[in-house]
Formats: sequence, C-alpha cells, structure tokens
Amino acid sequence: MAHALRRRHRRTHPDVVGLLTGRWTIADREVDGATVHVGDPSFDTHVVAEYSDIVAFLDSLGVKVMLFNLPLLRPRPRRRRTAPCSRRTSPPG
Repeated sequence: MAHALRRRHRRTHPDVVGLLTGRWTIADREVDGATVHVGDPSFDTHVVAEYSDIVAFLDSLGVKVMLFNLPLLRPRPRRRRTAPCSRRTSPPG
C-alpha cells in the first residue's frame, strides 16, 4: 500500500488527504488466526496501529490528514405508494 500511495503522491502532490472510515473499520476481523471485535484488546490495538501507520506515512510525505467518519445512516420509513382507503367501495359480504 505504501508504494501505491507514494506513487500517487508523486503524481498529484496533495496538500491534504481525507481518510474516510465507517462500519467496515469496526467489522469483526481475523487477527493472528482468531476472530476479534471492537472491545477486544487485540482488535483495538490492531485498528489503532493501522490508523497510526497510515497517518504517520502520509505525514512523512508532508501531507495533512483529515479523518472522516461515515455518519450513522438509518433508512427512512417507506411511504405508501397509494393513498389509504378510508371507506369501503363495495358492500360487505
């Protein structure tokens, strides 16, 4: 990854890089053969190390880094496609 970032930096010369995070950051992972999740010390250490490494690398290139977190997105309730009928149109039975 560092090689690709260095190559892209040489081509574009960014002053600032935005790093987007979201649910994929905290999804369960396999670390040293074991599945871990947020709150497990090995998981937390792994995630902090990943972010620290990428920020330190970009900093070494003289690039400022902005971290963005994807907001919690809740789906909107579905709207009815037709208006509800408030009275019967045919006699019961």
